[in-house]
Amino acid sequence: QDSTAACSFVIIEAFSRIKKMMPDDDPSHNAMSDLFDLDRVGVEILRAVGIFVALILCLFLLKLFVLERAFKIYRKEAELLFIGSMAYNFGVSALCQLVGFSPMAGAYFAGMSLAFLPTRSHIESKISSLKGFGMINFYFMLGISLHLDGASFQRLAPLSALVAALVAFVMPAVWVASTRAVSLRGRTRSYIGCVSNSMGEFSLIIQVLAFQAAIFNRDTQIVLVLASIWTMVITTVSQEYKQQIYRATGGWYTVDQSNAATVEQECHFVSEGHVILLGLNQMGKEMAECFREKGQDVAMIDLDPELCRSLRRVRAIYRAEEEPRTALSSRRASPRSAPLLPPRI
Repeated sequence: QDSTAACSFVIIEAFSRIKKMMPDDDPSHNAMSDLFDLDRVGVEILRAVGIFVALILCLFLLKLFVLERAFKIYRKEAELLFIGSMAYNFGVSALCQLVGFSPMAGAYFAGMSLAFLPTRSHIESKISSLKGFGMINFYFMLGISLHLDGASFQRLAPLSALVAALVAFVMPAVWVASTRAVSLRGRTRSYIGCVSNSMGEFSLIIQVLAFQAAIFNRDTQIVLVLASIWTMVITTVSQEYKQQIYRATGGWYTVDQSNAATVEQECHFVSEGHVILLGLNQMGKEMAECFREKGQDVAMIDLDPELCRSLRRVRAIYRAEEEPRTALSSRRASPRSAPLLPPRI
């Protein structure tokens, strides 16, 4: 996603520069060479790419020599951590505006550089609520700026439905075929397909940037916004029933994962001394990175949803001599809350 964001921002910046070079509509300009100098186009594109590379290099040097030391001081106070994070993002955005680069791109990459700091969990705990508030405001302002009437909806809705169908159904098939080529497990491929069928908030941000840069016209923006709404609805349903979708299409995902290298690696794996994390998700990965920074070995286990569902139905039955002495110990011993037992006398 980060690489996609980088490419999207550079492309939009280059197109906006080319758009500014084009003169107003004039009947005297009939050829493409009359609209703008092709040599200048190449220079502007190289300039946008150069500013982007310089921005990434500067942020890397800041993270390496300044940010880690500064945020060790900021983390002592929650308010100072919040103010420091926001000041850093707005400062980078202002500098990008000063040199003629997209300020939104600068703020995005500044926030991404904070994600590599050891204190990122503290920063996320303070900024997450602000992020949600900002996205609500973004959706609200998008609804105000998007002028959609009945005639436009009737004319553009079929095209938006076609775009949504391509994203919701064709894109997962492409992902499944690609992940099959690298021999991912069937369940993993199925779940990737269920989460890759949406045009989310990041797509909406790119659409707004392209519209403001006059790359997209009004009809194109309406089509993409409507398609994003359709895909958000579809991906919500697919997330809710992803296990049923996997069962219904299980034959498509079956692949033999056994090979000599995998079997040998599993046989030589020693779990002693490892920190065991149950659940292969984003939070688990961040916890694993914290343990790895301390020099500890970490083993992450991706729990099978079917196993978790079976464990929820387990009910402990005790013999008289093994009966828990208190209601608290009874609840701790059983995966489900067993009937509260009075203490034995």
